[in-house]
Amino acid sequence: MIQLRFIKSLYIRLYKMVVRTLYRLFSFANKQDPYKVIIAINRSKVLEGNLLFIYEELKKQLPQSKIHFVFSENKMNFKLLKEIMNLSNASYLVLDDYYLPVY
Repeated sequence: MIQLRFIKSLYIRLYKMVVRTLYRLFSFANKQDPYKVIIAINRSKVLEGNLLFIYEELKKQLPQSKIHFVFSENKMNFKLLKEIMNLSNASYLVLDDYYLPVY
């Protein structure tokens, strides 16, 4: 039981280190896009409530913005690494709820 906790803890630390390193590398390599907006949704696959209002206001106030939606699973997997690459050059990030890459 103790070995399992140790292995899990080691895995989480290693994963966080890899994610942080990749974010820094992607941020350094990719120029920040002043019009890129990412809306990370965790609860559902539908844009509703406050996020819908924020989306509509972004379209109104920043019509030139490029809005990307990320439907997160909040799992430590390879899809998360793709999301890190997406986040690395965004100017704006709107979070729905707990979002693992930012945590």
